[in-house]
Amino acid sequence: MAAYHINRFLFKYNLRKIYSYSSYVVSVGNLSVGGTGKTPMVKLVTKILLRENLLPAIVSSGYKRKSSKQVVVSNGKQIISNIKEAGDEPYMLAAELQGVPVLVGKKFRSAFSAVELFNIKALLLDDSFQTNNIK
Repeated sequence: MAAYHINRFLFKYNLRKIYSYSSYVVSVGNLSVGGTGKTPMVKLVTKILLRENLLPAIVSSGYKRKSSKQVVVSNGKQIISNIKEAGDEPYMLAAELQGVPVLVGKKFRSAFSAVELFNIKALLLDDSFQTNNIK
């Protein structure tokens, strides 16, 4: 709990950098971990954004993946990563949401890459309620 308050303090007084993007940013998350429906919610919000012609990209940390580097799971045309590099949930999202770029890695770096590489209009951050440096 103390780490949370210290982190909020650092952002409040501009001691940590905040990244801003030209696209909409939708953060899906909650205070619980695991099994609370965050990934299905990302899938639902993605479908809604697609229906509204707001091309989204999904950014995830890729929980339990074997790689620590930034990985493009899907470029929106095809899956270009494997499940070990991507993590199971980002890989599943890439397989089920064809046409949507999916990236895993540190949130702010992956978000920047998604905006720059794919000309998106909306950025979905999976399991990122604790990500305070993106707005």
